Amino acid sequence: MTKKRTIEYETAAGVWDAGRTRPLIVTLHPGFIEVRQKASRTSYTITYDSVYRMAAAVGGRKQKEARG
Repeated sequence: MTKKRTIEYETAAGVWDAGRTRPLIVTLHPGFIEVRQKASRTSYTITYDSVYRMAAAVGGRKQKEARG
């Protein structure tokens, strides 16, 4: 079932910018994720499919490195 509302989270992860660390704000939309720094209007979007593929690629590389 697909929900048709957006959910916004302030994460514990921070990004160093303009002389201080700002937390990341993640907004979950039905088809994509939007990421921005707190107190910033600039945001970046990525699809859920892209997030999954990137995570799988990183996981595969880590497994390959662990094997030797």
